[in-house]
Amino acid sequence: MLDDTVVVRRDAPDVFDLVPVVALGATVEDPRVRKPEEAKQSLEISCLRYGIPCNTEEAWFNSGVLVVSWPHLGMVETLPPWDTFERVLHWDQGYLNAMRLKYAVPLVDLGYAFNWVGSFHSTNAANAPFSAFDAFFVHGTTGLFLPHLERGEYLVNVSRAWDLVGL
Repeated sequence: MLDDTVVVRRDAPDVFDLVPVVALGATVEDPRVRKPEEAKQSLEISCLRYGIPCNTEEAWFNSGVLVVSWPHLGMVETLPPWDTFERVLHWDQGYLNAMRLKYAVPLVDLGYAFNWVGSFHSTNAANAPFSAFDAFFVHGTTGLFLPHLERGEYLVNVSRAWDLVGL
């Protein structure tokens, strides 16, 4: 599953080869992106909102790029309508993090090569592990702090840069 603000390099590895069918593949938001106490709080609030027992020691993942297989249908088939998600829960991210716990789905961290988040271009630029150019998937998250049309232009420019060098 990809957000509509994700571009993928042509030479990206097949992510289904990286994630066992029983697991969920996603990028864990580590301290480069989100403070550990904020991640724990987000997970706790999400679990409370959706009535799921919570272990705040579990990882909080970004939902912009997910590798899901048929065994995870329960996690996604009941996604509430988009307009019911709350910003405090990071839109669908809170729901999906809570559902992973509900269904006890193992998590495989894809790392930032498969979800280079927009805040690496803005508030977390000093923490970026590498440039967007070197990532396989670039996610124009709200952390990019650009209006919607400009976010689209940013992603087009990343894609064009890849094309120029045959990636």
